Amino acid sequence: MISRFHIFLLGLLVVAQAIQMAAQTVPPEAHFNRFTMQDGLPDNNVICLVQDDQGFLWIGTQAGLSCFDGVHFTNYFKGDDLQNSLPSNFISKLVKLSGGQIFIATRFGVSLLDPVNRTLKSVRIPYEPGMEYEQNAIKSLVLTNQGNIVAGSNAGICVFDEGLNIVFHYSHFKKENLDKNLMGFALNMVSLANGDILINGWQGAWRFDAAERKLEKQDSTNHSERFAEWAHASGKRGTSILWKDFPDTLFVSEYESNKNGMTLVPKEIRKELCWGSKLEFVNDTIMGFAGGNGGFRLAVCQSATLRVNFYELQIFKPHIFNAFLLDREGRWWLASEDGLFEQSFSKGAFHFIPLQIAREAEGENNYISALTKAGDYFYIGANNRLLVMDSQLRLLNNIAVPPQIGNIHKLYSWQSGILDIGGNFAWARLQIPKRWCQPLQWEKIGKGEIANIFQLKDRRGDIWGGMFMGLARYNPSTGKEFYYATGQPDGEFPFMGAVNIIETDSGYLWMCGWPGLTRWNPFEQCFDRRYPRVPGTEGQEGRPSSLVSNGGEEMLFYMGDNKLWLWSGDERPAREIALGSHGHELVVDIKPDKYPYQCWLLLKSGIALLNVSTGRSRYYTNYDGLANETAITDFYLDPHTDSIYICYENGIVVTNRKNFRFSYQPVRYS
Repeated sequence: MISRFHIFLLGLLVVAQAIQMAAQTVPPEAHFNRFTMQDGLPDNNVICLVQDDQGFLWIGTQAGLSCFDGVHFTNYFKGDDLQNSLPSNFISKLVKLSGGQIFIATRFGVSLLDPVNRTLKSVRIPYEPGMEYEQNAIKSLVLTNQGNIVAGSNAGICVFDEGLNIVFHYSHFKKENLDKNLMGFALNMVSLANGDILINGWQGAWRFDAAERKLEKQDSTNHSERFAEWAHASGKRGTSILWKDFPDTLFVSEYESNKNGMTLVPKEIRKELCWGSKLEFVNDTIMGFAGGNGGFRLAVCQSATLRVNFYELQIFKPHIFNAFLLDREGRWWLASEDGLFEQSFSKGAFHFIPLQIAREAEGENNYISALTKAGDYFYIGANNRLLVMDSQLRLLNNIAVPPQIGNIHKLYSWQSGILDIGGNFAWARLQIPKRWCQPLQWEKIGKGEIANIFQLKDRRGDIWGGMFMGLARYNPSTGKEFYYATGQPDGEFPFMGAVNIIETDSGYLWMCGWPGLTRWNPFEQCFDRRYPRVPGTEGQEGRPSSLVSNGGEEMLFYMGDNKLWLWSGDERPAREIALGSHGHELVVDIKPDKYPYQCWLLLKSGIALLNVSTGRSRYYTNYDGLANETAITDFYLDPHTDSIYICYENGIVVTNRKNFRFSYQPVRYS
């Protein structure tokens, strides 16, 4: 039999686990990026936030609306055309509707935003002459479960459907009341499960009956408290929060279940609970708390008792916060009077593990150029050394590569127990020994001493090796080799080199070379010369220097001047994809992601994950915790663990795409 004491202990454990979860959610101040007008915001006083279905962040300020794509701010302002622009630049509330549109409340009217097409539809609430501002300055905004939007002002409420059509309008005050009464009809509103809305104002409490579309005056007492005191919006349907003017007690109430929770507020937090404080749910249990005296902290509401436990860490104490958002990636956004604060996943825990790399005989440092994983071990190329490392990147062996292979360009693991090595003199294969003290067996592939700079294994089992002056093809099952040299007659390799090779869904192979792309037809066993210049890129700077498949016959390639192109592989012209920022300088290479229609851009200044379908990308630079290096030499995505390994000349950055916490592991020379 479980005693009350055991139940009490179990309750403490639940609270402790909830607080621990909250503690893991909010990072220290050092793990936030701050954006201001210098970064593109229309104003530093950020009032409200919402995230659309595409993942974009919409930001309401007192001087305009802004959309943040992770790199740039696109701003929207009041215009002469009232119906198709903002009615006011002062944005007071933002709410996302069930259909994906965003309802915008301003200080002088409301708007409906289509975030996909970036169009606005605006109206003003009907008003009595002389009451324009009182009726249209929205103080509170809630959604009913029927899809209607209730906008509350000091003077009354107006109910809209999702098409911005008015379905109910109520004005509590007349023009003659302006100087006689303290107006404040809808200071707070709470949405109930049945669609009704509870309204709290200075003049009492009301209930909007959504089914009957009518207002009802409420009894002034309920739950042993004045109704008007505790009908405060909490961000959670059917739940309100109340604290007193001298806040030693906090009340959380659930209307449907008729449950109430009372919390004695710790002394160190009481001074933060005052007029202007924000205490709202961001999910079922975790609450954000922006104290009126500045700063931000978390709280956890215990669902069984409705008691609140405050997380002890308070961050950004000098700042006053108007709103906060926990986005669908688990990142905090804090809207302050001094700008927008964004939690940076990549500024998380840094852990430095040195890589021991021997110096060359001349005293020059070896630098990392390639990385792959075979079984449980990592293999790293560092000039003419092959480094064998365990799963924690601890050095197990340091092996000299034979001189006829030269320095390592690339490493591949196409078959179990075998490493394919692309060197600047040759393509070689190494049988991985069970014990590294045994003599190593190196096998050279292809004719002559020619640099091997890229490899691909096609679905037929052939391994293709791209070279500066030709192309090699090798079948590991039969041992047969084919070599296609530049400048040979028709039917042979037509261009100079193959710096990238891809295979489309139909089985065709495409290679980047000079001056353009060439295609291998596996059915007729020949090369296609038709596209020395990709259609649509005539007159453009540069030539294709990287290539990835985008599903079907589509391919993505990079050309000069910071441009990506998407091409279907036929006579139709290629389509340019704008990267959004010339400040990212240069795309060094493109790497396919494990998920369809996504790829990684290796930049001179960092990396970016690009969604080819939407054109959206997320950039990571040294400001996000990447190494402050000048160039990336290789990139490896572990398909089993989702871990990403980014090679620089002097070290490796490790991250996991689930949380993007970078860990830079620099080289130490011995």
